[in-house]
Amino acid sequence: MKKRRYKVKSSKDFLIFGCVFFFLCIWAIKDAWFPSDTVLKKHPREIISSFEIAGKIAKIHVDEGDFVKEDSVMAELSSTELEAELNKMKAEYAKERKSTQILELAIKNGVQNGATKASIDDMRNRKLQAEEKMDELHSFVNSLKDRQEKTKLIAEKSGTVLDVYQGERIQVEAGDSIIKIHPQDNFYVFNQSLAIFSFFACIFFFVFHFFGN
Repeated sequence: MKKRRYKVKSSKDFLIFGCVFFFLCIWAIKDAWFPSDTVLKKHPREIISSFEIAGKIAKIHVDEGDFVKEDSVMAELSSTELEAELNKMKAEYAKERKSTQILELAIKNGVQNGATKASIDDMRNRKLQAEEKMDELHSFVNSLKDRQEKTKLIAEKSGTVLDVYQGERIQVEAGDSIIKIHPQDNFYVFNQSLAIFSFFACIFFFVFHFFGN
């Protein structure tokens, strides 16, 4: 008496699905536990933040274990002298701007009232010099504003503070490590879960393929 053989239809499909999930499992394992430099750059496991300029730390706003949100201020450098210089430059800029406006009005009145060419040319030269100085002061003010922004240490991503390397009233240099964060990123958790799911899925389909033949 011949034994009956039960052949599952489309057994090759199980083999194909098994291979797909096998390679998906390998890919997920690589990204979850052995990420490339490109992946690490996009999804860093930790971020060490530092100031772009040197200065004395005025305030540390976080402690180890704290959760920080992206773009929140974690620490600040002292900016008293910088603010004083910025206010001074703003005042000088406003003075030159007012001088330019007065000269512009004086030139207009001189032309209308028949002032001499030499007098008008002199006012125009003074106005041109005032405008050049005003442009220089404007660039300087913008530079100081940019420097003022750099006195704040901003969180690149949301995450948990792992270490605070420096304390308040400590003089630091540009690039010194200040705070280390473990970023909130589901990338590795997702790939770990995907690897486990894919592993069991490929085993499932390979078993069905084996018993289906």
